[in-house]
Amino acid sequence: RHPVFVLGEAGLKKSHIGALVHYTSADSHLPLVKVDFEATRDPAAVLFGSNGSSGLLESLQQTGGTLLLNNVHVVPEGPLRRRLQGLLLPGSRPSSVRIVATSAQPMADLQQASTMIKVPPLRARPADVKELAAHYLQLHATRAGIKGLTMDAPALRHLTSYSFPLNLDELRTIVERVAIQAKGEELELCEADFWHATEEKDRHRINLLDTFPAIRELLRSGAFPVGFNRIVKPYGYPLLLALLFFGPQDRAHNLGLSAVWCWWWPSMFLLYPLLGRWWCSVCPFMVTGELVQEWRSSLWPDVSFAKWPKQAAEKWGPWLMLALFSGILVWEDVWELNDNAYLTGSLLALITAGAVISGLIFPRRFWCRWLCPIGGMNGLFAKLSATELCSNQGVCSAECTSYYCLKGAPPDESRHSAVPPGCPMASHSNSLKDNAVCTMCTTCVAMCPHDNVELRLRPPGIDLWTTHIQSAGEASLLFLLLGAVYLHRMPHVLSLLHIDPSLLDSQLTFCGVALAALSVPGLLLWAAHTAVNVGWALGSGASGMTGSQLSPSPAYHATLGPTIMRSSASFLTLAYAYLLGLSADSAPGLAAHPAVVTFLQGGLLALGTSGSLVL
Repeated sequence: RHPVFVLGEAGLKKSHIGALVHYTSADSHLPLVKVDFEATRDPAAVLFGSNGSSGLLESLQQTGGTLLLNNVHVVPEGPLRRRLQGLLLPGSRPSSVRIVATSAQPMADLQQASTMIKVPPLRARPADVKELAAHYLQLHATRAGIKGLTMDAPALRHLTSYSFPLNLDELRTIVERVAIQAKGEELELCEADFWHATEEKDRHRINLLDTFPAIRELLRSGAFPVGFNRIVKPYGYPLLLALLFFGPQDRAHNLGLSAVWCWWWPSMFLLYPLLGRWWCSVCPFMVTGELVQEWRSSLWPDVSFAKWPKQAAEKWGPWLMLALFSGILVWEDVWELNDNAYLTGSLLALITAGAVISGLIFPRRFWCRWLCPIGGMNGLFAKLSATELCSNQGVCSAECTSYYCLKGAPPDESRHSAVPPGCPMASHSNSLKDNAVCTMCTTCVAMCPHDNVELRLRPPGIDLWTTHIQSAGEASLLFLLLGAVYLHRMPHVLSLLHIDPSLLDSQLTFCGVALAALSVPGLLLWAAHTAVNVGWALGSGASGMTGSQLSPSPAYHATLGPTIMRSSASFLTLAYAYLLGLSADSAPGLAAHPAVVTFLQGGLLALGTSGSLVL
């Protein structure tokens, strides 16, 4: 009759484990006596007797059996604690009585001479949640006389995502509360009924795939974005490059140049707060790289791709993206990139070449995650997105053994032939701390055999005040983007500083001024922190800048509103002429009133600045 010590968190029904020890032993026909130290006023008197009366231990010694000491962790240091320790030590414990003690805390003095049973918390075994929830629901239905009371699949998935700090007690309370509130009128409990069993990180979210099932079917079909990339991009992107290289060289007459600078580039800033870096999922740069990867695999099927050098990429990737993006900004202003079709085509071709070379060496989208100069900005501003892709960790750990969303499914098990093998960014939806890496390609939605991935609507920018951890690379990129706004308005800035703008006529001088403009905001902040001896580390305290840095670029584009709208109108005119063969006179016109532009600019700056102060 060796003593047993059952250790586990509160709410795990450890006394049931103790009872199980008794009823599966040879003493199952003997009495089982339980003493709960949390519920008993004078446990010492109950156990050992007082004023000449015998206690439970003495009576149990005469009959034999099991003494279950529940919640011994509440016993303080003192005489009672020492007497309990004596019950468990060899030579001093009663031979006819098995002692089983349960505790929510480790107690070295009591557990050292006992057989240890550790009960894992409910959050560590999410596979048990569904069966336990169904069991508690059935118990309530039996007591209440309700037939056919069940929970639907989304409700069960929702429960497995909750950590249950009070374990089984909390699970039973939640299930019974929802069942009571249903009053027998609702026989199938749904996910919305369990809204209160939600983690802090999952609150204020709406799963669009459950709200609008048609979206799930569309994403499962592989038609978008994967099918779109396979059909449209191989033909549309080469046509765009042909227009840039061989068409008219000014924006007023080149359809491709207007599309790039008047539609694509400004629209990216509108997409960030809505869909994050969704553009990356249809970006022609890496779509071309993926086509090259398929071509390489068909030619040399036995030659494996190199493994991602993640440690080196994490260390140097952000700085390489920063340097490449700085080069693009300087090139754009010094050589008037946005009004030169050939140079714009060259820029697109160079980025595509980088994606192709990376695709020939590494699998998936290594270029997008670690090297693309535009990808760094996309990942930064994606944290402001109002949508996210996320999966239920409980279902992943309890039910999934394939990880198709990450690794990809075999061809015979894939839902659609157009779906690529796993996440292109090589990230599991459970491991994402924010939206910086996720391209919202929804491959995980199409591949998950458990329908566990959710496309969720959330408060915009919630990452910034919950899970956000600023890095040095991101902080540097923030101040680089702030410097870019001054760079775009450099002639006006020089005029304010009483410097002759003709200084910029020399391209070499302009390059130096451009690099200085990009560097000054970050250097000024570094100098300010150093001057007050704050011990500033690059990246510390810069998280609030993300919101403020989204506003200057759109605000700058707002100041160019009339120019952009005129160019956009010329785009429509050219589209009518090139694609439809209609007269340019029938093309719609676009105009922007200066007051509207001023309002948009001031509103964006005020919104970004106030968001930065709050964060």
